[in-house]
Amino acid sequence: MIQHIRYRYPAPMVHTRPTGKVQISHVPTEEEGGYRVYSAFSTSDKRTMGYMKCKPSTIIKGDEVVKSLYISDLFSLSSGEGIGTSLLDFARRISGENGCDGNIHLVASGCYAPDRVPHLFYRKYGMNTGEKKFDNKIDHFIKAGKKATRLDFDNKLMFYPPVEYPKANNIFSRAIRFVGSLFNCCKKCVAR
Repeated sequence: MIQHIRYRYPAPMVHTRPTGKVQISHVPTEEEGGYRVYSAFSTSDKRTMGYMKCKPSTIIKGDEVVKSLYISDLFSLSSGEGIGTSLLDFARRISGENGCDGNIHLVASGCYAPDRVPHLFYRKYGMNTGEKKFDNKIDHFIKAGKKATRLDFDNKLMFYPPVEYPKANNIFSRAIRFVGSLFNCCKKCVAR
């Protein structure tokens, strides 16, 4: 899908739908603060269809600090055309090239499109927040085919590959696990 790579600032956005494949451009030029800008173009008419601004960073995964590519901006002019997915795929590739092992993270925010927050798109892509309850809420919206707005979801950090959920370690959760193991043990005894 990505055919040619060269650098260019995002051009003024033109509201048209792409008619062909997506091309992402870049040249190793640092922006202010170490960010790089990548633009997505339609290969048929060369119009800018989206852009991404990112830089290598670090995150805490479990008990360790790991390198990850931070995407500060990801914007697509049209939904369902593969532009956002192409940019995320490209981000994973350059994450590997920058020593981040394919790790990417971003803040899912509804500030640019309050009637259509990106949380569902990122979750379908395979990202998570690391908070099981929040991810389950996103999954419920996806499964029900519901549209999500800014009123449904707060801004939230999301990660790829997904981060592990913390294990609940309070007395209540330990008691539930204990009762569950007793129940499973009793089922095995009855089955004999």
